[in-house]
Amino acid sequence: MSLEALNQLLEKGQLDDFMGLFDQALRGGGDVSQVFDLSRRLRDTLPMHRALEALQRDPDAQRLIADRALMPKPQLEELLALPRGSVGHTYGALLKGLHYDPGFYPDPAYFNNLATDADYVNYRTYATHDLHHVLTGFALDTNGELGVISVSIRQYGCPAFAFLARTTLFASWMASPVLYTPGQPDAERVLTPRYRLELIDRGMAIGDAAKPLFALDWPNLLHRDLEELRQELGVEPLREGPGSWYSRPDLMAALG
Repeated sequence: MSLEALNQLLEKGQLDDFMGLFDQALRGGGDVSQVFDLSRRLRDTLPMHRALEALQRDPDAQRLIADRALMPKPQLEELLALPRGSVGHTYGALLKGLHYDPGFYPDPAYFNNLATDADYVNYRTYATHDLHHVLTGFALDTNGELGVISVSIRQYGCPAFAFLARTTLFASWMASPVLYTPGQPDAERVLTPRYRLELIDRGMAIGDAAKPLFALDWPNLLHRDLEELRQELGVEPLREGPGSWYSRPDLMAALG
């Protein structure tokens, strides 16, 4: 490829737009509101149009988007009252163990009162995000985020998640203080671009094998046995390594 052709791959205006989004994605690591805003900035873009096209192929997602169905804010006490081993109890126990807010995601008003299909997709993506962690086994912290968002990237090309995955991988390549070596401590391993790429690959594989997850009727699935639901959906979760919540002894103790 000649240098002239290489230069034409990214015009000046495109480069400026990309660097603005890149900067926002990096800053999002310390403030989740930056990630929400990144989704809003991508609401009327070609990647979002492609994502909507992919979702419209699923009749359940099509109906959900048309109805603008809302996700009820989870109540921790109600989740913990569900049977052990259920989706809801596992969800509640993980949130309690991590001291996370069950209703961390913005209300519909933040997403333009769900004025467009894209706004609804953004809302729904974050409203169900932690449930995807529960289902797939990816840790509910920075060690597991690349894996869980890659499931949605594979299934419908979620624009903000796709941008975050690529940005995070590039940032780790630029800034990781250590190289990947066999047998290294987990605290070092998670910093390497290779491990982060492994998480992306695993998330993609789960998304490829599983049934569509975007439109799952979560309020009516919380009482279901988690392992049975995984089997029904074709989800083989990540159960080991620093990228999995199964590797946290404190969380496993909380789950009983």
